[in-house]
Amino acid sequence: MSVLSPAVSTQDAKSTVTSTPTSHSVSKPLRPRASLMATIALAVAVAAVLTVATGVLAAPGAALGLLATLFAAGGILATRHRHVAGTGNAVLGLLLGLGALTIGALALTGSFAWLDIDSTTNNVTRLREWLDANISWATPGS
Repeated sequence: MSVLSPAVSTQDAKSTVTSTPTSHSVSKPLRPRASLMATIALAVAVAAVLTVATGVLAAPGAALGLLATLFAAGGILATRHRHVAGTGNAVLGLLLGLGALTIGALALTGSFAWLDIDSTTNNVTRLREWLDANISWATPGS
């Protein structure tokens, strides 16, 4: 019997019942935490897309796309557990990773004219030259 909660007695013709209120512990719900695999998948997938878009780095970009796809699959499996968030990150990483893998493979086979893997088509250099010609104030050192 507790000091703060006195006993409650109920008398019946046949028996006496004494009860004390029980203390119910209220637990706070766990906050969902983001899946590390899903977050890594999204970061690697964005790097893969940017790497494939250069043209010259299509092969490493395709490899990063494959790695992002594997991380995304692990992230999707990890978010099935309770209190693990990040399904959106994992799905977006999966889509971007598969896209980078596909475009990188097509660039390596020569199916894209604008993503030629020869050193003559370097989209980073072309972007820098376009920025220097059209928006020279935005590029440092020009």
